Amino acid sequence: MERNKNLEEIVKKLDITETMRLNAIEKYEAIARDLNELGIEVEIYPQGSFAIGTVTRPYKNGRDQEYDLDFICQEIGKRKSMNPKEVKKIIEETLKKHGRTVIEDNTCWKVEYAEVTEKLGFKIDVVPAVDEDEDKKAMLVFKNVNPEYAKDAIAITCTSDFESYNWGAGNAKGYTAWFNDINKPFLDKAVNKKSMEIRCSIEEIPEIDKKSSLQRVIQILKRHRDIHFDRTNSKKTDSSVITTLVAEIAKGFNSDTSIMELLEFVILNLERSSEYLKNDYAQIEGVALIKKDRKWYLSNPVNPDNNLVSAWTNEDAKAFFDWIRILRQDLLETKVEDIDGYYAAMKNAFGNEFIDRNLESFTFIKRRPSTTITETSKPWRS
Repeated sequence: MERNKNLEEIVKKLDITETMRLNAIEKYEAIARDLNELGIEVEIYPQGSFAIGTVTRPYKNGRDQEYDLDFICQEIGKRKSMNPKEVKKIIEETLKKHGRTVIEDNTCWKVEYAEVTEKLGFKIDVVPAVDEDEDKKAMLVFKNVNPEYAKDAIAITCTSDFESYNWGAGNAKGYTAWFNDINKPFLDKAVNKKSMEIRCSIEEIPEIDKKSSLQRVIQILKRHRDIHFDRTNSKKTDSSVITTLVAEIAKGFNSDTSIMELLEFVILNLERSSEYLKNDYAQIEGVALIKKDRKWYLSNPVNPDNNLVSAWTNEDAKAFFDWIRILRQDLLETKVEDIDGYYAAMKNAFGNEFIDRNLESFTFIKRRPSTTITETSKPWRS
């Protein structure tokens, strides 16, 4: 119980603040207004962590980074009748015309904003897109994608050389709907429980407290992932992989569950998948991450043609499972009663500076350690 409370305290501090959340909404709505005023009819909406409530403060090069938020800028029109280069460039012209500094990436325009709170600003990635053609949507349904998810499929602009442009597949709304369908029972239980604890209506609960154990576990894994792979200086596991894995695993678990219980269940499921490292031809039932014919598989739930781990080599898989082992050590095996060891494990898991900066608001620190605590041993250094 105490360990569960500790993790919830920590992850709330890693979440985006209400001030920044509202500021980000204001910024992307302003972009939509600017485009619409020029006669370019668009809809802008969040994708990824901002859409599903799993935003986590990024960490890189030994320090916290600005939040990086993704938004789809969907111009009204079908793929067949639109040119991807024109769609992308009209977004750039509008952003620059209104004084914004933009940097082009392969699928988006990056827009930086000044500090909003806590000496941290955020970046907005604006992803130009159009509606996918109906035959493409029908094909998704034929491949067993829920029609309610398939109907929101889009085509996003892609480039590898910033000269030639083409269409890529996307479905931010469909993925959000898929995640929300899994998360709903977890969220309903969490919000009702919070309402009873603080004796108020559900509407009175702050947005940051309207999070399920599923959302919190994803946030914890993303932060621990950032810390771990930054230290090992290796290619980190993508957030889409973590989110999809945890949600797929959670489908088979009791929704009235604590953060710690779900975290342990997720780690157990992933550890079972690690058996594929030893045997390419193993048949492991009930795991989300599988391997067939020496290739790793995790299907995008709204696009079965998109294998989210298609680029994984065995080395990538080994790095992933090494991280899961460290995750277990830091968050499941360290004893809360050993205050110095637990303090060190939390710094190892979530970052030295972050834990120290928020020390006074964490109830798990009954006292400051009397000696300087170093990070727990790093098995990856041996």
